[in-house]
Amino acid sequence: MLQRITINKKRSDGARLEVKIDLTDGKFRVKDVGVKVGRQRKFRYVEDSVRNDYSYRRLDMKKRKDYMLKEILKECPVELLNESLEEAWMSIKPDPIEIS
Repeated sequence: MLQRITINKKRSDGARLEVKIDLTDGKFRVKDVGVKVGRQRKFRYVEDSVRNDYSYRRLDMKKRKDYMLKEILKECPVELLNESLEEAWMSIKPDPIEIS
């Protein structure tokens, strides 16, 4: 079962980030990162800009994953990705059962 979680963050330069995280088979995966700089109306997603690049299209699947990760890390620091993954986990974490 696929579950998509969206986390909103802010970069140190003030740009807003939208981190899309997929939960499949009990694993969290960062699917895409949207960036909105200044007064833009819409997010610019890394995946959209990468898929239009021919250098990405000619790579095999393993190299595509590495390339996509490199491009995501250009837009979003590792610390924010880790915070986003933690928030995603906290959003689906079950509440403790209280027995009275």
